[in-house]
Amino acid sequence: VLIKDGNKTLERYVDYMVMYFSNVNVGTGKITVEFYGNYKGKQTVSFVINPAKQQIQKLETKYKGFYIDWAQKGSATGYDIQYSTSANMSGAASKHLTANKPDNLTISGLTADKTYYVRVRSYTNVGSKTYYGPWSDIKNIKTAKYDITKASVSGISTKVYTGKAKTQN
Repeated sequence: VLIKDGNKTLERYVDYMVMYFSNVNVGTGKITVEFYGNYKGKQTVSFVINPAKQQIQKLETKYKGFYIDWAQKGSATGYDIQYSTSANMSGAASKHLTANKPDNLTISGLTADKTYYVRVRSYTNVGSKTYYGPWSDIKNIKTAKYDITKASVSGISTKVYTGKAKTQN
């Protein structure tokens, strides 16, 4: 807290004291400044408490898509996920989740073998107002070129135990 009287910066504990009041939830926080010494009176000031910045924990490639998992921080109302083929997020597509669980999402129907840039943020509704947290750091992922969900593995043969590591031809 910086308090000035014209060009003079006042000194905390000499000219004023700051008191905080239950500023733990997303929404509006308040402080009261009580002046003393050469200054008298009280002033209450409000400030905004936004949700915490989200962090992408896992980003996995899928065929024509990706899976994203982020760390749930606080009691978010929901999340916004954006993805784009541009690193500056221009022309980004968005998904708006209206619940705080799950804190992961699979995006599908994209172009195979293409790089996408992804970010996430939380939001919290307090009364009729929505507070948005900052976007996570942008991460990039390349979608898988081939769909291997119907692939099969063959040529596996039975081996005899010898106490040594076994491999297949």
